[in-house]
Amino acid sequence: MSSQSSRTRVPRMALCADPACPDAAPPGYYSLHMRRYLGCKTRLLAKIAEVVAAQCPEARRIIDIFAGTGVVGHLFNTPPREIVVNDFLASNAMILQAWFCAVPEDRGEIEEAIGALCGVEASGPNYYGENYGGRFFTEDVARRIGALRDAIDAWNLRPVVKAAAVASVLYAADAAAVTCGHFDAFRPIDDERSVRRFVVRLPHIPYRANGNNLVFCRDGNELAGEIEGDLLYVDPPYNRRQYGTLYHVLENIALNTKPALAGKTRKMPPDARPRSEYCTGRAAAAMRDLVAGCRVRHLLVSYNNMNSGVGNSNALIPLEALEAMLSLRGTVTTYRIPFPSFTARRGLLDGHEEYLLYCRVTRPPR
Repeated sequence: MSSQSSRTRVPRMALCADPACPDAAPPGYYSLHMRRYLGCKTRLLAKIAEVVAAQCPEARRIIDIFAGTGVVGHLFNTPPREIVVNDFLASNAMILQAWFCAVPEDRGEIEEAIGALCGVEASGPNYYGENYGGRFFTEDVARRIGALRDAIDAWNLRPVVKAAAVASVLYAADAAAVTCGHFDAFRPIDDERSVRRFVVRLPHIPYRANGNNLVFCRDGNELAGEIEGDLLYVDPPYNRRQYGTLYHVLENIALNTKPALAGKTRKMPPDARPRSEYCTGRAAAAMRDLVAGCRVRHLLVSYNNMNSGVGNSNALIPLEALEAMLSLRGTVTTYRIPFPSFTARRGLLDGHEEYLLYCRVTRPPR
């Protein structure tokens, strides 16, 4: 790996957003954190910033290997840093491509395309209306989503512009969905007047911060063994709830391949949904493999101690096992953060903690 002394020094803890108060979007725009996503680290950003400031403030190339919403990568997205973000869901990766790769020269084209979307209306029944109308969305909203998504493909946009246009549809769909925050179930639509409106907004992208960043849609373990960096942030799924199932509707909208859907919640076939080893009994082995093979100088891992929820919601890897894995690569410091958690079935859970495990890597990868 390259020596830090040969690199441009990064100002101590220069941040793209205030970790205590993520950036607010102007009227007509949305910010990256403005979506419902299980495990989103918005509430943990201040502590993550504090740990990085204390342990590796001059890390230049930061890799977020299970990026999800991308809020952690966004926090550190200030030149001359290079941010590498990865997520195996196409819906997340498309949002991340817009947010981390669009540069000032793209802004006019992006905002023109999204402005044009606002004039697109559904002309009749379509795939999304038939499958999701009356379930996750009202009939009108579901048909509108289909019309917008097909229009984006028909316009033959450049990849980063297409990513931004799809991202705006995904954020609007998430906000209008009649769910509790994911798509494994939906609430009854008793009164359409009480449903939130479907509004397409512009992305509040930090265009001037981009230019050096990379976005991937790959298996995190494979990528971690191939790419070098200074700091690897690891925030894997903690429990058995597969994100490919929880967010199957957004994934379907992003890809727009229109597969046959089945069941009450209109899911894609199981073999068409991305699956993570971290949501199975092989979670510990997957984490061990990632830690052993990554090529970085600093490791920061997020996890939690959930053991009071229903079976599928409980954490799969004990803290002691995580510490043992990381200690094989270097010196480990564990931060335990009180983090009240709420579950639909059991309400507010006392004693819940988030863990941040920092490892100063002193031993080479396997």
